[in-house]
Amino acid sequence: MTDSIGANGALGNNAKAQLLSFIERVERLEEEKKSLADDIKDVFAEAKGNGFDVKALRVVLKRRKADAEKLAEHEAIVETYMNALGMLADTPLGQSAMDRARVNSKRHLRESMKDSAAVAQEMADAGMISPEAAAEHKDLAGKIARKLG
Repeated sequence: MTDSIGANGALGNNAKAQLLSFIERVERLEEEKKSLADDIKDVFAEAKGNGFDVKALRVVLKRRKADAEKLAEHEAIVETYMNALGMLADTPLGQSAMDRARVNSKRHLRESMKDSAAVAQEMADAGMISPEAAAEHKDLAGKIARKLG
């Protein structure tokens, strides 16, 4: 068979042509990639020449590419950390971050209480805890969730 590797490691004619084709395609793509990278570098240089902050542009580009939900989660975490360090407390943004953190924390705790009640029921159904213990746990979780609003 002409397109297999022989016992001595030699390639058949078809396999040689195919291998060469793959290598040449990758080389062309690498050249295109370098050309695109150079073009992007030129655009950033032009933006900088017009007074734009290139680091800020890169952050904007990164955020535009990011998944909206993951970005919101990340920003909430960053705001929480900054707030914990006292970096936002005296600003309108800081007050907004603190309010948002409280709302998110309450929402998360309410959801956790619902999950906890469901797990208690599953454990009772599986015979791991008594039905009374599950009912007590669900009642307590419900009270906590209601208190949070």
